Amino acid sequence: MIIRFLFFLLLFFSSTNCSGLKEVNKSDFKINITEINSWLNLMPGGPGSFHLSGELEIHSDPESMINDISIKEIVVYTGKQLLYGFKPVFQYSRTEPDFSLNNKKIEVYQFFTEKGLEIREVLMGNNLINVELTLVIDDKELVEKLKDIEVTRAY
Repeated sequence: MIIRFLFFLLLFFSSTNCSGLKEVNKSDFKINITEINSWLNLMPGGPGSFHLSGELEIHSDPESMINDISIKEIVVYTGKQLLYGFKPVFQYSRTEPDFSLNNKKIEVYQFFTEKGLEIREVLMGNNLINVELTLVIDDKELVEKLKDIEVTRAY
Protein backbone atom coordinates (compact mmCIF):
# COMPACT_ATOMS: atom_id res chain seq x y z
CA MET A 1 0.00 0.00 0.00
CA ILE A 2 2.77 2.48 0.94
CA ILE A 3 4.78 1.53 -2.15
CA ARG A 4 1.76 2.14 -4.36
CA PHE A 5 1.18 5.54 -2.70
CA LEU A 6 4.86 6.53 -3.19
CA PHE A 7 4.72 5.43 -6.81
CA PHE A 8 1.65 7.61 -7.51
CA LEU A 9 3.22 10.52 -5.63
CA LEU A 10 6.41 10.23 -7.68
CA LEU A 11 4.39 9.97 -10.89
CA PHE A 12 2.37 13.06 -9.96
CA PHE A 13 5.43 15.24 -9.22
CA SER A 14 7.33 14.09 -12.29
CA SER A 15 4.42 15.00 -14.57
CA THR A 16 3.91 18.53 -13.20
CA ASN A 17 6.14 21.55 -13.20
CA CYS A 18 6.52 22.26 -9.49
CA SER A 19 8.55 25.44 -9.83
CA GLY A 20 6.38 27.18 -12.40
CA LEU A 21 9.49 28.45 -14.24
CA LYS A 22 9.57 28.48 -18.00
CA GLU A 23 12.72 27.37 -19.80
CA VAL A 24 14.33 30.24 -21.66
CA ASN A 25 14.82 29.76 -25.40
CA LYS A 26 16.25 32.28 -27.87
CA SER A 27 12.73 32.60 -29.29
CA ASP A 28 11.52 33.79 -25.85
CA PHE A 29 13.59 36.96 -26.00
CA LYS A 30 15.35 39.40 -28.29
CA ILE A 31 18.59 41.25 -27.57
CA ASN A 32 19.28 44.78 -28.80
CA ILE A 33 22.49 46.63 -28.14
CA THR A 34 21.11 50.14 -28.14
CA GLU A 35 24.24 52.08 -27.31
CA ILE A 36 27.97 51.48 -27.52
CA ASN A 37 30.73 54.02 -26.98
CA SER A 38 34.49 53.64 -27.26
CA TRP A 39 37.05 56.32 -26.66
CA LEU A 40 40.68 57.02 -25.94
CA ASN A 41 41.30 59.16 -22.87
CA LEU A 42 44.24 61.32 -23.97
CA MET A 43 43.89 63.96 -21.25
CA PRO A 44 47.13 65.37 -19.85
CA GLY A 45 48.28 64.25 -16.43
CA GLY A 46 48.56 60.51 -16.86
CA PRO A 47 48.92 57.69 -19.31
CA GLY A 48 46.21 57.46 -21.94
CA SER A 49 43.57 54.74 -21.69
CA PHE A 50 40.97 52.92 -23.80
CA HIS A 51 37.35 52.79 -22.59
CA LEU A 52 34.22 50.98 -23.79
CA SER A 53 30.67 51.32 -22.50
CA GLY A 54 27.20 50.47 -23.68
CA GLU A 55 23.65 49.52 -23.00
CA LEU A 56 21.70 46.44 -24.03
CA GLU A 57 18.04 45.59 -23.91
CA ILE A 58 16.44 42.20 -23.50
CA HIS A 59 12.87 42.06 -24.83
CA SER A 60 10.94 39.13 -23.34
CA ASP A 61 7.48 37.90 -22.41
CA PRO A 62 6.45 38.77 -18.85
CA GLU A 63 5.97 35.03 -18.18
CA SER A 64 9.50 34.19 -19.34
CA MET A 65 11.99 34.16 -16.55
CA ILE A 66 15.69 34.72 -17.08
CA ASN A 67 17.35 33.62 -13.87
CA ASP A 68 20.89 34.73 -14.62
CA ILE A 69 22.48 37.02 -17.18
CA SER A 70 26.05 38.21 -17.47
CA ILE A 71 28.71 39.19 -19.98
CA LYS A 72 31.44 36.58 -19.90
CA GLU A 73 33.83 38.57 -22.06
CA ILE A 74 34.14 41.46 -24.47
CA VAL A 75 36.67 41.04 -27.26
CA VAL A 76 37.85 44.06 -29.27
CA TYR A 77 39.43 43.73 -32.74
CA THR A 78 40.67 46.03 -35.44
CA GLY A 79 40.61 44.19 -38.73
CA LYS A 80 41.71 40.70 -37.68
CA GLN A 81 44.06 41.92 -34.95
CA LEU A 82 42.98 41.18 -31.37
CA LEU A 83 43.34 44.27 -29.19
CA TYR A 84 41.58 43.46 -25.91
CA GLY A 85 39.70 40.70 -24.15
CA PHE A 86 38.18 41.65 -20.80
CA LYS A 87 35.28 41.04 -18.44
CA PRO A 88 33.30 44.27 -18.11
CA VAL A 89 31.30 45.63 -15.24
CA PHE A 90 27.72 44.57 -16.02
CA GLN A 91 24.74 45.93 -14.11
CA TYR A 92 20.96 46.04 -14.24
CA SER A 93 19.61 49.50 -15.06
CA ARG A 94 15.80 49.36 -15.34
CA THR A 95 12.70 47.56 -16.66
CA GLU A 96 10.39 49.23 -19.16
CA PRO A 97 7.16 48.14 -20.86
CA ASP A 98 7.43 47.25 -24.54
CA PHE A 99 4.10 48.21 -26.07
CA SER A 100 5.23 47.54 -29.63
CA LEU A 101 5.68 43.79 -29.05
CA ASN A 102 2.41 42.60 -27.50
CA ASN A 103 2.94 43.42 -23.83
CA LYS A 104 6.52 42.26 -23.63
CA LYS A 105 8.93 43.80 -21.17
CA ILE A 106 12.34 45.33 -21.73
CA GLU A 107 15.11 44.83 -19.20
CA VAL A 108 17.93 47.30 -19.69
CA TYR A 109 21.53 46.59 -18.64
CA GLN A 110 24.69 48.69 -18.77
CA PHE A 111 28.25 47.49 -19.34
CA PHE A 112 31.61 49.26 -19.21
CA THR A 113 35.32 48.83 -18.61
CA GLU A 114 36.01 48.99 -14.89
CA LYS A 115 39.01 51.21 -15.49
CA GLY A 116 40.77 52.30 -18.63
CA LEU A 117 42.86 49.78 -20.54
CA GLU A 118 46.32 50.50 -21.87
CA ILE A 119 46.16 52.06 -25.34
CA ARG A 120 47.40 49.79 -28.11
CA GLU A 121 49.54 51.73 -30.62
CA VAL A 122 47.38 50.61 -33.56
CA LEU A 123 44.45 52.60 -32.08
CA MET A 124 46.33 55.86 -32.40
CA GLY A 125 45.95 55.69 -36.19
CA ASN A 126 42.68 53.73 -36.42
CA ASN A 127 39.20 55.07 -35.78
CA LEU A 128 37.16 51.84 -36.14
CA ILE A 129 36.95 48.68 -34.02
CA ASN A 130 34.87 45.50 -34.00
CA VAL A 131 33.40 44.22 -30.75
CA GLU A 132 32.13 40.78 -29.69
CA LEU A 133 30.11 40.42 -26.51
CA THR A 134 29.78 36.90 -25.12
CA LEU A 135 26.56 36.87 -23.09
CA VAL A 136 25.64 34.06 -20.73
CA ILE A 137 21.89 33.68 -20.22
CA ASP A 138 20.90 30.84 -17.90
CA ASP A 139 24.13 28.93 -18.66
CA LYS A 140 23.73 29.35 -22.44
CA GLU A 141 26.32 31.40 -24.34
CA LEU A 142 25.29 33.84 -27.03
CA VAL A 143 27.73 35.99 -29.03
CA GLU A 144 26.66 39.41 -30.29
CA LYS A 145 28.96 41.01 -32.90
CA LEU A 146 29.20 44.73 -33.64
CA LYS A 147 31.26 46.10 -36.49
CA ASP A 148 32.79 49.46 -37.33
CA ILE A 149 32.41 51.10 -33.92
CA GLU A 150 34.03 54.55 -33.97
CA VAL A 151 36.77 55.23 -31.42
CA THR A 152 36.58 58.86 -30.34
CA ARG A 153 39.30 60.79 -28.54
CA ALA A 154 39.05 62.94 -25.41
CA TYR A 155 41.83 65.55 -25.06
